Amino acid sequence: MILKTFTSQKNPTEAIEKANKEINEMYLEHYSATEIAQSESSYYNTFSEEEQFHFTLTILFEKENSNE
Repeated sequence: MILKTFTSQKNPTEAIEKANKEINEMYLEHYSATEIAQSESSYYNTFSEEEQFHFTLTILFEKENSNE
């Protein structure tokens, strides 16, 4: 089992593109995505004095059964 996380700021597109690419690459290594969790958050960054948005995808990959 492998757990991978992809995060982007401002909009979710970057994280989704990275996750889709990784799902395809892991499939070639005989891993399948069995669970996907999504979270969104925004907070005020006091250093840059601005509100920031984070979009995160977390994917659980499991090795496919090679006996099939």
